[in-house]
Amino acid sequence: MRYNRVTPLADREVSGLNTLCCYPIRAFSLSSFLIYQVKYSGRCNLRWWVENGYIGTGSVSTLEGTGRRMKYSCFHATRADLTPRLEQIESRFRLKYIPIGWQQSPSGDVYTSVFDIPDFGVSKQGHFAISNGFLVCPAASEFVVRAVPQDAGGIWYLVDMENPGAFGFYPGGVYGSDRLVGGYLWPNTIDPAIRKLCFQFSHLLLKGFERVLDAYHDPWWVGPEAMQMLRSEWTLVTGGGWPLALPVDMRFEAKGVEVRIRQLEDAEAIRRVLNAAFQRPNEADLVEALRRNDHLLFSLVAEVEGSMVGYIAFSPVNLKGEEHSFWAEGLGPVAVLPEYQRMGIGSALVRAGVEAMFRRGYRIIVVLGDPAFYGRLGFERSTRYGIRWEHDAPEALFQVIGRNVEALKGARGVVSYMPEFQNV
Repeated sequence: MRYNRVTPLADREVSGLNTLCCYPIRAFSLSSFLIYQVKYSGRCNLRWWVENGYIGTGSVSTLEGTGRRMKYSCFHATRADLTPRLEQIESRFRLKYIPIGWQQSPSGDVYTSVFDIPDFGVSKQGHFAISNGFLVCPAASEFVVRAVPQDAGGIWYLVDMENPGAFGFYPGGVYGSDRLVGGYLWPNTIDPAIRKLCFQFSHLLLKGFERVLDAYHDPWWVGPEAMQMLRSEWTLVTGGGWPLALPVDMRFEAKGVEVRIRQLEDAEAIRRVLNAAFQRPNEADLVEALRRNDHLLFSLVAEVEGSMVGYIAFSPVNLKGEEHSFWAEGLGPVAVLPEYQRMGIGSALVRAGVEAMFRRGYRIIVVLGDPAFYGRLGFERSTRYGIRWEHDAPEALFQVIGRNVEALKGARGVVSYMPEFQNV
């Protein structure tokens, strides 16, 4: 079998790509990135990764010097979801799969069928659950293996995404007993034949999947069995470790009200709801500032007969104690149009939002508001757990709710909101 040429790392045909694991940089923590380097590559030279273009930005990358933008498809699927679709793909195309990563020899591993891959459908590379990645190319094609000199001497060989004759495939899979890690398809090339192959592969693979938005309002495609898992106690983990959002078709207890995830085109309607509810522009300006600065963790809207009547937002807060400092979540603002208040819509938004945040893995949520209203929804006075707001306010107004009893143990400290709240 031919493995094509071995090239030194300096021989680069394209650059400006995303990370080796094709994660959006905003959702990829530096700590897990360095852990990945130490555990799987034996290197911990961040400058090398930056200088050689492995850290890019966003979920859309640009090939330098071409202006060609490349979007990748994100999905959640079990082996049962993927198997019949991959069988159909391999009946139509003769392909091969090459593991992405470091090799001790230039030959590496090559699989002629995805079903020959050990542990296919299982992600288990460490506690942050990185999915195994593969290059996919026509069976007759060759691929590039890069020779990388090591600091301690010798040469290791790298199969990376800089293979213009292939596209990237990260199948994701089951991790542990209650998590399903997301997968990716990435057309990392300007070769029209490979881009077409990637499009056909993606179309066949994701046929029949449902569309769900993540925390950044990017679409994920969820397979039938994976959707059942999302609706049960399983957590569907996206690329940066964030659990996937609620399905867009979930209904809550307020009769005739649909609660769904906010979408980008909702911005003007959200502003109208906030301005009408608060009779001033401050809260609408706050939400827009949080969104612009990537501090809007999650938000939902409520609709009646297709018209927006309510909104709720969540943003990060810092909880700092004598011996710890960590991020929790702040609820607010929450708003309902005046003519729709006292109809259970605000309660539906809060219940749906809190449930969504806890399903995402968040542990503590704080709120400043009416204790009679939030007390009915499970919130408690925060001082009961040694938690207080950084500003002076009646103790009864600042409240907290935990994912479980353990979440609030030892969480004593002072809560500070994001800087955008200073203008409210």
